[in-house]
Parts: sequence; structure tokens; C-alpha cells
Amino acid sequence: MAKVIFGQFNTRIMTWTSSHVAMGAMLLYLFSGQDFKRELKQNPLLFFVLTLGAAAPDIDLIFGVHRTITHTLFLPFGIILLSSVLSLQSRYENLDRNVRIFAIMWFIHIMFDMTFGPVPLFYPVDQRFFDFEMGTILGLDEGIFLPVTVEGFYLDTEFIEEAVGASVFFVNWTSEERMRVFGGTTVKIPIESLFIHVTIFLWYLKVVVIPAWSSIWKDLLSLNISILARADNDYRSIKYSFMAEIQKIHSKTLGFTLLLLVLTSYLSGPHYGETWTDENTNSDQVIVLTDSMRTLGQRTYKLPENSTLEITLHVDPSTLEYSVFAISLPLDSANFITTSIDDLVDQFNDNNITRDEFGISYTQFLMSMIPDELIFDINGNTEANWIFNSNIETTVVFGLLDWDPSFFFFRTFQSTAKYTIGREAQYSTGIMLMVIFSIMFVGLILKQVIFDRERLAKNIEKS
Repeated sequence: MAKVIFGQFNTRIMTWTSSHVAMGAMLLYLFSGQDFKRELKQNPLLFFVLTLGAAAPDIDLIFGVHRTITHTLFLPFGIILLSSVLSLQSRYENLDRNVRIFAIMWFIHIMFDMTFGPVPLFYPVDQRFFDFEMGTILGLDEGIFLPVTVEGFYLDTEFIEEAVGASVFFVNWTSEERMRVFGGTTVKIPIESLFIHVTIFLWYLKVVVIPAWSSIWKDLLSLNISILARADNDYRSIKYSFMAEIQKIHSKTLGFTLLLLVLTSYLSGPHYGETWTDENTNSDQVIVLTDSMRTLGQRTYKLPENSTLEITLHVDPSTLEYSVFAISLPLDSANFITTSIDDLVDQFNDNNITRDEFGISYTQFLMSMIPDELIFDINGNTEANWIFNSNIETTVVFGLLDWDPSFFFFRTFQSTAKYTIGREAQYSTGIMLMVIFSIMFVGLILKQVIFDRERLAKNIEKS
């Protein structure tokens, strides 16, 4: 699940911004009352603006750092608190309701994102990513009516360190990393993979976007200076209503707020074990064919702060006889090896050297770079295993070393990366959260007491 660089992504389940707004619009209309549905039909611009809340978190794509501050639960909850302030302003008809719905759309976006990769729910207070997997447990025995049986449901959750969680999303990679993983400057996304995404977005265009832009065009034709005057008055009204709204805070709100903050502190802090671990297994293939060749693989691992990494590689036994290698190097040294081999492969593909000449040059170059203890001969009884440990960023290069030129085959290198991090940082995070939230709670209580006294004094003066 959490790893440094993935070599592929699944467009069928990936959450697209267009799908977020379309699904948000569907849910909003589906669960609205009849009166509100009529209002949305009469005011398509309002419908459009509200659904933008479901796209707002992805504004971070503009800055090239996806899923950080805009994907935290603190933002939609903060917007909901803002809506309670706006509720005091009578001139803004239904403004508090609309702002609240915008925040709910924002919240729905975050929930949908959790279906594809981890999300930093409590960023920036706790910068770890939260991931969950939920599903059905199927029994493989034949049931009465179905070929399988439903045994129950499961929910698996975990926290992932920021450096690991953020690197799940290829938009957070550098352009060089993207081009190296996908093997070029472009990547194809088949339109049939996006059938569901396209279908719901076409619905969104027809039902929401086109009516909204028609409404905007009509409004622009009738635009006049009174709009600016009204906006100025509205701004002044919001400004002077803020203190009045704080006075409406009551004990139930404080109790609910305290419960929410304590729960957040518990989830963000440590509640079991002394170390945090995350393990991920991947497979890479080397290919030798008549018209193409990929004899090396390369993976770069970035470590979270104060962590250690254990990398295990494995190659199964084979009826064919050949030799393989794996080595852990700094990125520059690894790039030197892969670039040199790529040049040799290009010469072979361009028919500048024969297959035999390629094999000799290839083996001689790698033998000069790879220690003997990292080379394994594969046969019917022998497998290959490597273990590398590191506490800094490292790159592993692996592949074929020597083989019979008459062989044409695929072989798989299976790699497992296990990160281990001491939980001292998590202990300090939990304590910090409790202190911050306690101060906030005490501050709210003091404000409540002060405002109660002020209201009591005003009532006494009136009487």
C-alpha cells in the first residue's frame, strides 16, 4: 500500500476531480428535501457553486503537492463553524446553510479520496496519512443460493508516515521520476477505463454546469452598480456579527467539541507498541526477447525521518540457467549503471552491435561494478535472496548478469520494503495535541462565562 514509487496506477478506481463534483452533485440532489430541490432548479448557479466544494480540496494540484493541507478534516469543520457565525446575519438569506453544504461537499471529497490511497486527515497537527480498507469476506464453500457465501465484513486501518504516504501519488513525484517509471514523457489512459467517470461527469455538465452558465450569462446582462453596494453592506454585516455569534456557544457545543478533540488526540497519538512499521511488496520483470530487452530494474526508496529500512529481494529457482545480481547504491551511482546499460541496449536495438557483442560488453561492465557476493547463479535448485538495510535514501539496482543468448524469457524480481520508525515522535505529537486542545477548551469556557456575565448585567440594567 505505502511505498516510495509505484510503477503503475489504476485509472478505473482513481478519484478524479470531475468525478468528485459529479458525485457530490448527485448526493446533494438525492438527499435534499423537495423545497430545496425546487430551489436548486430555480437557481442553477447556486447548485453549481455548492458542488464546487467537492472539487475544492484538489486545488493543491496547482502547487504540485497533492493531499496535504486541503485534505485535512480541520478545514471542512472550520467552514461549518464559519457557517454558524454567518447564521446571525439576516440579510444573508440561507447563507449559513449554503456554506455548511459547501463544507459537507468538501468532507465528501475527502471520504471519496480514502477509497484510493491514504489521506492526512489531521494535517498539519499530525502529518501522518490515514488509510483504510473496507470490504466483504467471502466464503469459498458453495452456499444454498450462490456459489459463494458471505461470511462478514472487515475494516483495516493504519497510519502511514508523511514521506511514504505522499509518494503514493504520482503527481507528487518529480517529472524525472515520472518519466523514469513510465518509460517516456507521456502515458496513455484508455477512455474505456474512464467509462463511469465520463458518464457521471456528462450528467453533471447537463444538469448543473450548463444551466449555471446560462444563469450567469443572464445575470451579466443585467449587472449594475447596486451589486457592489450590496456586497459592501454584506461585508459590514458579517464583520459586526462575529462577536454576537460567539455568545451563542452553549454547553452542549463545548461538550461535543471537547469529545471531538480528545478523539482526534487519541487517534493522532500512540496507543499501542513502541515502533511503527510499514511493509510493501512489489514485482518487477526483466525481459529478453528477439526484438526488445529490459535486463535491469531500479527502485528508489525515500525514508521518513528517524526511520530504518530493510529491503529484501527474491528470485525463484528456474529450469533455465542464468545469473542475477542486486546492489544498493546512492541514486547517482545507480543512475550511472542504468544509463550505461541503456546505451548498450540502444546500440543493440539500432543494430550497431551484435547480440554476442552486447552480451560480452554487458557482462564485463557489470562484473566491474558488482561485488561477487551479490551475484547468484540460478538453476533448478537454487534461488536468489538479498537483504539491504539503510537509514538514508537509497536506490536498489537489480537484473540479469549473464545468460544464454539463445534464451528468450521473462523473469520476476520480488522486492519487499519494510520501514521501522520509533514512536517517540508520535508520543510527543499526542501530548502536543492534548495541550493545544485543552487550551482551546478552557478558552471557550472562559469566553462563555464572560459572555454569560455580560448578558446577566444587561438584563439587570433593563429590569
